[in-house]
Order: sequence, then C-alpha cells, then structure tokens
Amino acid sequence: MPDRVNVHLKDRTKGEELWLWRHAAGLTQRAAARRLGVGRVTLQGMERDALRDAPDRAWRLVSKPSRTLLLALARRRSRLSLSRISSLVGASHVTVLRWEDEGDPRLATFWEGRGFIF
Repeated sequence: MPDRVNVHLKDRTKGEELWLWRHAAGLTQRAAARRLGVGRVTLQGMERDALRDAPDRAWRLVSKPSRTLLLALARRRSRLSLSRISSLVGASHVTVLRWEDEGDPRLATFWEGRGFIF
C-alpha cells in the first residue's frame, strides 16, 4: 500500500464522493457526465480531484455510502490490483468482487487488517 493512503474511509475527497455517487447509481462515466451536464473527460478529472471548477450540484449528490461502496473505495485507494487482493485474501477475483458487492465481513476484515477504518 502506498505510504500516503488515507485509511479513514469517512474522510473522502469531493472526487471520491462523486465516484461513490456514480457507482451507487450504477452509471457509466458517460451517463454520469450527461446527467451532470459535463463532458466525460471533465467527469474523469472531477473523480480524480484534478478538476476543481465543476458544477456545485455534482458535489451534493452523495449521501452516506453503503458498506459495499466503502469496500470498493478501500480497493480504489489501496491501488492494489484485483489479482493481488485475490491472492492476499485467498479467493478468486470473482469471489472478491462478490464479497465487495455483498459487503462481506471477510473483505471488511481484510481491509481493516491493512489499516482501513470504516
């Protein structure tokens, strides 16, 4: 895990909030960009926190994210590949993704063991 990863999943950037909103809504980047009235490249920049001049409405879309989305955020922040995570938890990548989708406590325990705080 990179040295400067913020393990406190309640402390999120605006870009992460937007990413969480998009995933909770089941939207592709293209569909989310259309809904926000911005281009896809603009949305990508917003999600990476590389673009601060974005419509204010974009930052107000996310409510409290589910445990499922926080598990996905932990994976995103860790920058570990899905195959590496699979190896570390001793399960296939399909199983890891299923655990993530279900908010499985085994995956939460794995991330907590790596220092993440839900």
